[in-house]
Amino acid sequence: MSTIPQSNLHGAATNFELLKNSIQKEQDDLQKLTQEVKHHEDNLKFLKSHVNIIHESIHHLQGELKECHSSVVAVESNGNITFINSEKQTLDHIRQLDEAAAGIICQVKDQHGSVASTLRCTKDIVGIVASLGKVKDEELSRTLSEYLGLDTMLAIVCKTLEGVQALERYEKDGSIDRNTGLHGIAPTIGRTMKGRFHVFCLQSLRPFVGEFLSDDPQKKLALMNPRLPNGKLPPGFLGFAVNMISLDDLHLSCVTVDGYGLRETLFFNLFSRLQVYKSRADMLSAQPFITDGAVSLDGGMIRGCGLFCLGDRNEIKINFPLGDSKPSIPREVLEIEQQIKFMEWKKEMLSSDIQREESLLNTVKCLLKAKSDGYRKLINDELLNKGRSPPLGQSTQPLLADNDPSHLRDQTMVLLTSVTRQRVGFSGHLGKARSAAQAETKMASKETCRTELRSAARQLGDRCLHSAAKWAAELLVSLEPDPSSSSSSTPPLSSLSSRNFPSASTSSRSLSVPYGRHFDGSSLRRRLRSSGSAADTAATPVGGISYVSTPMPVEDGSDGDSDVYLLAKAYFDCREFRRAAHVLGKQTGRKAVFLRCYALYLAGEKRKEEELIEIEGSFGKSEAVNSELVSLERELSSLRKAGAIDSFGLYLYGIILRDRGCENLAITVLVESVNSFPWNWSAWLELQSLCATTDILNKLNLKNHWMKDFFLASAYQELKMHDETLKKCESLQAVFRRSDHIQAQIATALYGLRELDEAEVVFEEILRNDPYRLNTMDVYSNLLYAKECFSALSFLAHKVFLTDKYQPESCCIIANYYSLKGQHEKAVLYFRRALKLNRKYLSAWTLMGHEYVEMKNTPAAIDAYRRAVDINPRDYRAWYGLGQTYEMMSMPFYALYYFKRASYLQPSDARLWLAMAQCYQSAPLEMLEDAIKCYTKAVNCNEREGIALHQLAKLHSDLGYSEKAAYFYKKDLEMMDAEERQGPNMIEALLFLTKYLKAEKRFEEAEVYCTRLLDYSGPEKETAMSLLRGLRIAQSGPPSSSSLEQFSAP
Repeated sequence: MSTIPQSNLHGAATNFELLKNSIQKEQDDLQKLTQEVKHHEDNLKFLKSHVNIIHESIHHLQGELKECHSSVVAVESNGNITFINSEKQTLDHIRQLDEAAAGIICQVKDQHGSVASTLRCTKDIVGIVASLGKVKDEELSRTLSEYLGLDTMLAIVCKTLEGVQALERYEKDGSIDRNTGLHGIAPTIGRTMKGRFHVFCLQSLRPFVGEFLSDDPQKKLALMNPRLPNGKLPPGFLGFAVNMISLDDLHLSCVTVDGYGLRETLFFNLFSRLQVYKSRADMLSAQPFITDGAVSLDGGMIRGCGLFCLGDRNEIKINFPLGDSKPSIPREVLEIEQQIKFMEWKKEMLSSDIQREESLLNTVKCLLKAKSDGYRKLINDELLNKGRSPPLGQSTQPLLADNDPSHLRDQTMVLLTSVTRQRVGFSGHLGKARSAAQAETKMASKETCRTELRSAARQLGDRCLHSAAKWAAELLVSLEPDPSSSSSSTPPLSSLSSRNFPSASTSSRSLSVPYGRHFDGSSLRRRLRSSGSAADTAATPVGGISYVSTPMPVEDGSDGDSDVYLLAKAYFDCREFRRAAHVLGKQTGRKAVFLRCYALYLAGEKRKEEELIEIEGSFGKSEAVNSELVSLERELSSLRKAGAIDSFGLYLYGIILRDRGCENLAITVLVESVNSFPWNWSAWLELQSLCATTDILNKLNLKNHWMKDFFLASAYQELKMHDETLKKCESLQAVFRRSDHIQAQIATALYGLRELDEAEVVFEEILRNDPYRLNTMDVYSNLLYAKECFSALSFLAHKVFLTDKYQPESCCIIANYYSLKGQHEKAVLYFRRALKLNRKYLSAWTLMGHEYVEMKNTPAAIDAYRRAVDINPRDYRAWYGLGQTYEMMSMPFYALYYFKRASYLQPSDARLWLAMAQCYQSAPLEMLEDAIKCYTKAVNCNEREGIALHQLAKLHSDLGYSEKAAYFYKKDLEMMDAEERQGPNMIEALLFLTKYLKAEKRFEEAEVYCTRLLDYSGPEKETAMSLLRGLRIAQSGPPSSSSLEQFSAP
């Protein structure tokens, strides 16, 4: 009897396992993508329904507003008309100034309002000084306008410095560029600009730092009135000019990024504490009490202290329009207008969310289609390979020809059955085949890994890839020497059965994952490939798994060691990028070409950053781009097509493609780079930044090199797959036992899983081994903030301040320290400093939004959170912050939407489910059944504060489900007993359980809970005594007739 060859058995068994796993994985991916499509479609349906509701509300309110305006015109014949005509007259006078910048601005905003709001040079303009405020009478308007002068009245007001700089650009010789800014707009509307014009920048003005008058809708400044020795006001004193300017609702809502309005910035800087008197005689008699000047309605004027303005009054045509601070427009009209503005703002916000959801939905649909096509092709190919002719009764057409899921499942079972039948013939030999395959897999010495990293660190450093070289060198040092040079196996995997965290006394820096996070040592394969032979695989330092061998590229000595290259590298290290590129202009070696292109790229990035600060500011959304991208893309693309580019050139090409928006091609190029030279950690990080979903990550055609495990651990961390991160780090740490990078990944994953105590131990160990480390220490500060460890956070902030206070991480840590102290203004200051150093620093945007929420500055908080979402839509904290902000604004529908987005990204965070439950429970919704579902999920996510259990008990009690309420009250009581917590929740639980058990005639159990109430003083004790008497009477049976007579006797 012939036997099946051992190699055939091994190959068949391997193919079967690979095929089975591949099909199962494809099915799981299809199901997950289908669920994700449904999730996005539900979100779109929800958002569009609310947009329709808002649109109908706006239409209804506009109808009401029209009716109100009609009645106002019919009733009021003079007052309101004067107000409108006065404002219109002022704007008409400004428009008549053909060569003035103010006239151009007014005409552009009147005739092209929608376009003006998008142009760079006009979108930041608030208005003209003369049009931003109103006064109550004509004499006051004339007096204040004369005091400011025509140039100031016609000055343009911008919110930010970048808005000011966008109004006018300059040539290299310093002359004005007439083709840009206002100078470029003027000819398009038939105007010319001459002379200078003034511009106020609200962001640059020093604001008033005092208080506002209480209960004043105009937000007037609380200035100290001048007082005579008898305590009375000077005769004829009318008030301060800054408070006599009336602002309409639109201008009252105009605030800077720091939350200051027009009155405390613009008008306080224009008038300061300028006093207004009825007559010149009154003003002169009060001269000792005047500090910052005064004016009188009859023409008197004192500027500053001691400077009197005499002579005839200057007649200025541009005056402040008339209007009372309490206009005669009915209150309901103002309320309707405010509601319409608010509704339009909500509609705009929802429209942006709809666009984002549609983009995500289209992306997921494309992925689903590609995955379905690949799945059908896999099944069809395998069925054709299993037999040259189809089974009896089946046609030869492709088996999977449609998208019917039932067909996919049924025909997949046909395929697996066919493969299983082929497997039956050698089932008896399978055990021997597996043993032989395992025996063929041998582990190499760590010396191989050490040699690779040592060479990689040198090559990366020679190409000025300093971050990647540092990472490789740190990983190299983390390798422990082999116990025996002849040993071919790695140390066994660390055990996970106990919380054996490292301490200062341990000799090894290995870390065991805490109890409850136990994983086996097997690797999660994200892509299974059956191609390749034993000759193509090499031993690995990780987990006993065979990986594809990647030879270390040979250095071109004549290129890298030339005198010209050494000079260029010296220029590069001194950040003289263009000099470095110029020196290498005639060099043709791959190493020289890479450094030249890299230097040009960094020179372009440096110039782009300068333009962002000069033109658009460090926080604005600018159109500034790297001017070198186009030429570099053209050159590197040609080199790639000609095959004259190495892995480092591919890395740079991938970065440029990413910056140009070609993300799919960038992924392909970066995969080529890491497959060719897998030790470049910077290339892995760029590839990680493009993996927005697990589906993109799983489709990467990566070689099975051991560096891939480092990449997957980091990518899982970014995708909030913390359990998978811990599993990868466990297998890696078996070899790289002293790696701070792996420990930081473990600590961050534990923090993401809310295992705060375990994560703190790991971070402390990292700091002990590397006391000057800044990387990931911002995460450590977030942990200390969450635990309210004030002393530890203070120590950390002091340490990083002394180490390097001008790093984004340092600023973020110091900001957390001030936030924990309750000094939210200082916290915002340091978060903004971090963002000046790195405007894409995600944590700073999110945490600054939290600070604005604490300061009740909701517009600034929403802006900060939306910036964070724009940088990384996977950041659940920013979505959660948006939900909190809208909840503060009493908008539970919108808050619920953002909480759902956050819980979708982080379903294991109990806080998100609590927030959703509270929205469902709020007065406008009162969806108690949905609230119960959310509280239940919070309990399942190990909510530790007992809020969910208590609310579940109360809700079930309110709905009449006494049995379930008793169950949750008992669970809540057990948690409070375990944590030794006291309070009203415990009293409530004891009272309910006593009454419930009494009603159920379980008197002994009820007496136990009732007795505990006697430990409390006040009404609770009296209630308990009454209940206890009733329990004892109920236990002794019904009272006798004599007892009843005794109680009823007078």
